Amino acid sequence: MNRNQRARVMLALVGLLLASCSDDALAGIGAGPSDWISVSMPSTTVAPTTTLPAAFGVNDVTWFNDTLVEEVPDDPEQVLEVVRDRRSGDRFVQVSMAELGTVLPEVEIPATSVEPITHLTSQLVFESGSSDLNNDPVAAFGWWSAEPYTQSRSTAQIAVLTVALDSDSEDIGDSDLTCDRFPDREPCLTTGVGADTQWQFETATGITSLWYQEPYRYELFIRDSVEADLADRMRTSFIDIGSVLAEREANPPPSTTTTLPAG
Repeated sequence: MNRNQRARVMLALVGLLLASCSDDALAGIGAGPSDWISVSMPSTTVAPTTTLPAAFGVNDVTWFNDTLVEEVPDDPEQVLEVVRDRRSGDRFVQVSMAELGTVLPEVEIPATSVEPITHLTSQLVFESGSSDLNNDPVAAFGWWSAEPYTQSRSTAQIAVLTVALDSDSEDIGDSDLTCDRFPDREPCLTTGVGADTQWQFETATGITSLWYQEPYRYELFIRDSVEADLADRMRTSFIDIGSVLAEREANPPPSTTTTLPAG
């Protein structure tokens, strides 16, 4: 075979090799292992995470006393008779929000609850040794991070609101809206203007906010374990109990059972 013949043979062999390397011939390369080895192919899908909101409505917490009674009379005196029978000599008596709203319909509570709150308690307060309601305070509310009275207040009671009938709420002028009004409660600062003024008193465990709204004086204590911006949202989101109950009736929560604490 002369030199020209050998060159033609070499060109033919090169052509055959190129044809064997076409897309079809290469398609199976790398597919074999996953065909016979049980391998889970990685997924790029990320499972969604669920995060509880830092602030939520008062109807989104468990009302500890909500099932004390099935029906509440429209007459406040009838409600008080039922509550007195439940009293057992205590001044602070657990009552449902519906009972408290019937007796004191103008009382307001924070519309916003914040983490880590899960439960709300409500009480009417009676005079010592009397069947009459007390004036200062007349009602009290507690916000808890666990089922009430199963842990110490210093651990689980996150916020406390007391409501007092106070004649001073009727005639407070702008000149009274300073910390001079409470010389024995320091440190003190004021926020808001006019009727929206709040006094804030710092303690070792939190801040107490005080304000007037005729005929009541409100004092709300929030522990310093609550983030400052969340505490401010709770202090400035008040709504009357009647509106809260109306929303509750429109969107009732799952039924719960209440066991009153001993004593």
